[in-house]
Amino acid sequence: MLRFISLLSSANHSTDSKTLVTVGSWSELTQKDSYGQFNHYKDQCVTSAGGQSNGIIDFYQMQTYSLGGQWNPNASFKV
Repeated sequence: MLRFISLLSSANHSTDSKTLVTVGSWSELTQKDSYGQFNHYKDQCVTSAGGQSNGIIDFYQMQTYSLGGQWNPNASFKV
């Protein structure tokens, strides 16, 4: 998936350098290097997967869901 994201992002940035690329993920837990988590979408991971230096994500979108009525204490809207 990271390879696909990088290649698609690179194609968009190569066509129009002002185009912003985003991707949504299931949780904030996959998009940060804090609270014991790992950001799978940071530039290093995405460009490494796709081999394209301009194949980066310009901004993140995330969905946050409660589990059994409880929110993750590190949910972005709580931190």
